[in-house]
Amino acid sequence: MLTDQRLFLGGWVDSIETDAPHAAEVVPGWRNGVVVPMEPGPLRLRSTVLHTPGVRLGRLEFSCGHRYHGSVPAETVFLAFPLTPPERIVFNGRHLDALSIVAGGPGREIELFSRVSGQHLVMSIRASSFGASSEAWSKRLGDEGWSPRSRSPEHRRVLVEFATSVLSAAQAAPSLARNATFHQGLERRLVRMLDVGISREGTVGNEPERRRAARAAQRYLASNLRKRISVAELCLVAGANERTLQRGFLETYGLTPKAYVVSRRLDLVRRQLLAPSEGTTVTAAATSVGFFHFGRFAEAYRRLFGESPSATLRRALEPSAVSVSGYPSRSATV
Repeated sequence: MLTDQRLFLGGWVDSIETDAPHAAEVVPGWRNGVVVPMEPGPLRLRSTVLHTPGVRLGRLEFSCGHRYHGSVPAETVFLAFPLTPPERIVFNGRHLDALSIVAGGPGREIELFSRVSGQHLVMSIRASSFGASSEAWSKRLGDEGWSPRSRSPEHRRVLVEFATSVLSAAQAAPSLARNATFHQGLERRLVRMLDVGISREGTVGNEPERRRAARAAQRYLASNLRKRISVAELCLVAGANERTLQRGFLETYGLTPKAYVVSRRLDLVRRQLLAPSEGTTVTAAATSVGFFHFGRFAEAYRRLFGESPSATLRRALEPSAVSVSGYPSRSATV
């Protein structure tokens, strides 16, 4: 999972400030994700990330409301603790509260919508670190019906304070990031704290019908992104009238259903361009998700991501821009 040439030297700490086109590339362990602003104007991300062979631990600060979409890397458990008022954040269609955690197991799709600027404490931990319970953790965090929660405000506070102190210590003394004893102790401590601090009975409380309808519609749209879907068909799937569905969708995802489909299609194109295989082209990526009017596609892509699709592909193909793990290299993040 967590492989990078620099990890053979032990580890390192990055402090980065970057803009929207590059933001997802510095989220710990996630180069296949997409971050876009939820309001006009630039999105800036400030981050401090500690990288060790088994853990990525970071503090991220976004300059405005934003939407993130990506999938958890293989053999990885991902968790994020919003440090922003949680009622302004939606994770996989569910509105958060003070004890909610954003989390996912290997391969799980993650979609986070924050209406405001704010900070997140994030961590990626190799799944095998959980020992005998690793399979159970991976299965639980891949279950769409399970909403992870802290056991109590105290458990959450202690974990956030510990992780924050580790980041501060690693920044103040970079040699810590290269210390194998420090790596092992950090990994064991985080796993113990998570085992104790996260409720096994994470559940979702009552919610308005419009939000349930929006989530049902989103699941259908996400499974049929290349298909033309009428409003009537979507209302039938969601079990709601058009007005209820539109209201719920805007409240939950920040977009109308039609705008959501376009945005997700653009997400898929960008993910292909950021991780190109041999022979990847902009045209092939666009047509694979249903874009056939290339002028409109290129305009929509630039408007959403702040760069042309060809610029994304060129940057991804530059050997100096990305490390072997998919993280930006030091030279690319200055």
